[in-house]
Amino acid sequence: MMHNEITEKAVQYIKKLFEGNSDGHDAQHTLRVYKNVQLISESYPEADSFITALAALLHDADRLDAIGAIGIARTFAYGGKAGRSLDDSVQHFYDKLLLLKDEMNTEAAKEIARMRHEYMEGFLKEYYEEIRCE
Repeated sequence: MMHNEITEKAVQYIKKLFEGNSDGHDAQHTLRVYKNVQLISESYPEADSFITALAALLHDADRLDAIGAIGIARTFAYGGKAGRSLDDSVQHFYDKLLLLKDEMNTEAAKEIARMRHEYMEGFLKEYYEEIRCE
């Protein structure tokens, strides 16, 4: 079986497996992680992308999907589903999300993570500004 055929079968399986899931760990999350793998692997043309996707790049890609605008949305989607308060969801930024930038393996992911980290910091700054006005 060729890599493209394996990939397509995996995508179809993921879509079916996560159908109807709305907590942020759905098919779209998995496909975004795969897209992040492709984005990072562009910086490593000597690597076999199929094998690389199963190693450090997959680790980085998964963590990249947890931060930035998508990470913010996923945090509040999951928080709502789990019955968490806004304060509990915001605490998750400090407990996990703001730490992920320093856990990247590849230089490409470190740069993407830096930008997404800054975006989250900007979001938190704005969040605290707005709750002061309530």
